Amino acid sequence: MRFVLASTRTALGVVACTVAAVVATAVAVERRRAPASQPSPSIADALPIEVSGCAAVLRGPVCEVTEGAEIRLWLPGVTGGTIRVTAGDAEVSTTLTTWPDGRTVRAMVPSGAGRLDVRVTEGARTAAATVHLTPRPATDQAFEQSRALRRAGRFEEAAAALASVPEADAGARAAMLSALARIEYQRGRVDAAMGDFREAISLHDAEGHLSEAVDDSGALTYLLLERSRIGEARDLMARERELARDYADGQSQLTHDEGLLAWNTGDLRTSLRCAREAEAHFARLGMERGRRAAAVTIALRLQELGRTTEAIAIFRALLDVKDAGACERADLLDDVGWGALLAIEDDPRARLDLDAREPLAQATEIFRASCPDPNRLANVLENTALAELQHHRLAEARAALDEARAVEHDPPIVVALFWHHTMGRIALAQGAPAVALASFARETEIAAGLGSINDQRLAAEGQAAALAALGRKTEALASLDAADALVDEISGAIPLGEGMDGFFATRDRAALRRVDLLVQLGHPDQAMAAIRHWRARVLGGLRVAAALERLGPAARGRWEDAVGRYRALRDAMDQDTARDWELPSDRLAAARARREESARRARALLDDALSVLPRGVAPVPEPAPPGPAELDLAYVPSPSGWLAFARTADGVTVRRIDRIDPGASASELAQTMLGPFDVAIASARIIRFLPYGDARAVDLHALPWSGRPLLEHAVVEYALGLDDAPRAPASHRALVVADPGGDLPEARVEADAVSAALARWSWHVDDLRGARADGEGMRDALGSVELLHYAGHATFGGVDGVDSALSLAGGSRLTPADILALPHVPAVVALFGCDTARESATGRLDALGLTSAFLVAGAQVVVATSRVVDDALARDVAAEFYRRLTAAPALDAAGALREAVLAVRARSPASDWPAFRVLVRG
Repeated sequence: MRFVLASTRTALGVVACTVAAVVATAVAVERRRAPASQPSPSIADALPIEVSGCAAVLRGPVCEVTEGAEIRLWLPGVTGGTIRVTAGDAEVSTTLTTWPDGRTVRAMVPSGAGRLDVRVTEGARTAAATVHLTPRPATDQAFEQSRALRRAGRFEEAAAALASVPEADAGARAAMLSALARIEYQRGRVDAAMGDFREAISLHDAEGHLSEAVDDSGALTYLLLERSRIGEARDLMARERELARDYADGQSQLTHDEGLLAWNTGDLRTSLRCAREAEAHFARLGMERGRRAAAVTIALRLQELGRTTEAIAIFRALLDVKDAGACERADLLDDVGWGALLAIEDDPRARLDLDAREPLAQATEIFRASCPDPNRLANVLENTALAELQHHRLAEARAALDEARAVEHDPPIVVALFWHHTMGRIALAQGAPAVALASFARETEIAAGLGSINDQRLAAEGQAAALAALGRKTEALASLDAADALVDEISGAIPLGEGMDGFFATRDRAALRRVDLLVQLGHPDQAMAAIRHWRARVLGGLRVAAALERLGPAARGRWEDAVGRYRALRDAMDQDTARDWELPSDRLAAARARREESARRARALLDDALSVLPRGVAPVPEPAPPGPAELDLAYVPSPSGWLAFARTADGVTVRRIDRIDPGASASELAQTMLGPFDVAIASARIIRFLPYGDARAVDLHALPWSGRPLLEHAVVEYALGLDDAPRAPASHRALVVADPGGDLPEARVEADAVSAALARWSWHVDDLRGARADGEGMRDALGSVELLHYAGHATFGGVDGVDSALSLAGGSRLTPADILALPHVPAVVALFGCDTARESATGRLDALGLTSAFLVAGAQVVVATSRVVDDALARDVAAEFYRRLTAAPALDAAGALREAVLAVRARSPASDWPAFRVLVRG
């Protein structure tokens, strides 16, 4: 469990984070406008500026500074020109850091300075701002003494040290209450701490101490969230947002914490977006500790998306930071251990280079010796209990859990959830399912009261395991149905390109057990229907064309507006890329960094558009019954081995098979995967595969059957399970895109043959080659064609395959996100580039690669390659494909590719013909 909310301050239902949504108001800045006679296209007259590093910020705003202090000035949008900072007539020494979106200026404040003047000059224009300063008053030694005692765990003495603070001064009383509230919290007196914070905030506000009011508001919000008092936290943050308007450091923290509150309310999309924005803003303000806190939050969200390896790498990198204190190091070690635990929870076969118990033991030692915080120590001990449970050390697991319960002060309700869940699992492992069922039932009640969907899911899975152990299979199935439905409920909150496939793949336990239990109960047809639904989870919510039909006028308008902004940004990115050749080498890196940021913004815009659609709500339609010569084959792992399903016009049959090992020989794989269905295969002329997990890496169409490749016997398709009604081509228009980079002569030969074949078939062909095949041109052309042929370079990359792309002229690209944003896609898509179908042959579930993007956007069939292929091979297959496609009376891409591949194989048996696949929606 990772409940230590490193600074948990957020607002419920925030769609845009503070930094992005509010034009940052300069802290302690008075802006003055340059003369209107000096027009400039690049710098506004009023210089946008934010100030960080003040000892405190007073209403005005005024920056309090200590002697010899350094402050940081963030100048958003200032990427050129000269920057001059002065105090009176004296030049102030500065250090500049350049970012893609502005500059950070570090300035040493001269002794006695009452203001700093900041001036930016670019060409004939000048913009200026003034930072007002005042000395920081001396701090009463009682506060320093109390802080040191609190950090040493001597809470009673820390509270006593504050008794000497004179309460006649409102500012001193506010500071005393703020310090006392933190002591009360660590003593377990949460209600007293909340009362002290509320009074301190009011006094700070009345005294004009903005930064102290904001910081204490954040601490109080933390306590409210810890106690799941979401409504109060939301109200408090509304006030905090107003107080932080002139406090740049507070705005950054508020952005971070808005994401944390969004996470507490189930909005993973906003949570991750705010954390990323906060990390960037912290970095630009020079707030290294804040940046690290945001990085931890990002890593924790990545863990929820199944990206545990990335998260652990972030935690380990932060552990190497030299100025991290003992408490921060202990938290990070706890995070590393928690990440290792999650990796094993998600996949018991996962191979890690660490044992979760090792970093957890180190964290426990630090909390006991150097960071006396009972609640954080309890958190580590609770994680240790789960680690011991994973190693089947039940006595040690129970001992760690008992110690955690003994040391924690006034545990939050979510901690009680963890206790019940872990105790239930321990009871199951001890062979006491009735005891386990009682623990999971209590967990269910608490989770439902909190409205925590993920905790309800875990509780339902636990109940199902206990019920199954008691032999109550029908009730266990009902619990698994509930757990699986809860996964569907949260599916719409997964951000585009952040790990949708990993999120679902790491939550497949209920689905796998549900399929297995349905088989045990004699319902193979329901089991296969569950497989289809579950395999389509990642992509089902992205079926743009189907979803748009259900939108009302207002929602349709929001979709069109968001997509329009996305396309405008994409076009601007392509135009910027096309000018790279003009830039000197020292500016090229900055231009690329700027485009990377633009790419993230573009994905966020498209994600905003997709959020308008009813994602995760619309069910995938039931498939049409197979024809008399059609066969669907599905393979999934189960708790007791693998299950293989065959669906024909006569119904569904299921067999238990050996574990599928992609590294096994073709004959072994054929015996395991095809052998049980020899009779059904013999009468099939169209075979559709719906593989899962390891089965996806197998070239199923190339496996031997009756002494020859399966493809020789039947047409073979790989299906996504999205059974929308088939769409006939509306026009006889085709788009041929070839050799955009000008380095593939074979692709031009291929395009000549394709264009000629289509022309003979009375199709109108739009031809984009070389420099004409750029991103904007291709996106425009795709809106009116029913067939696309692409011959060029393609790449696979990014989480969910979102960075995969068809390479186009001038450095531009066509990405999966671009495809989803198109108003229309062709019915037939032929992608004769390397790796264009790679997504469909890797991972556990179908994710958002190039092929699946076309299919969910409305294409009926995609011909693509699962790996790198030779240019000459692609040319030969393409020629044979279109020769057969245009000769057939109907548009049969799957049949045409089968004949084309077999013809090429007959001429070149050693060629990599299995790399070519046909992918379909159904």
